[in-house]
Amino acid sequence: FGLDLGEEFRTEPPDHIAFELYFMSCLCDRVADFWRRNNIDEAKRLLKEQNNFLRRHLIEWVQLLSNQIKSHDRLGIYENIADLTESWIRLDYEHLERMLQNGTYA
Repeated sequence: FGLDLGEEFRTEPPDHIAFELYFMSCLCDRVADFWRRNNIDEAKRLLKEQNNFLRRHLIEWVQLLSNQIKSHDRLGIYENIADLTESWIRLDYEHLERMLQNGTYA
């Protein structure tokens, strides 16, 4: 998709949760841009790409990350953030699935 982390982030792992969520954000921005320009086919194509990325990678990966965070969270500060992030990603996936199955894109 032509995204680059930039030099300032080269020391971070490319699968850092912030980058994964930024990638999804970029796809959302592109979808919105195509809707505004009335390029429905390209918007739908990118929605399918988002859905595939969620299904094939992010849902499983964020669950593993969430479990790791919870097992190492001695203070109990990050557990709720991990749960919220995991729930949000699942909700996003379920919403995209319904949109794509029903053909409703609003």
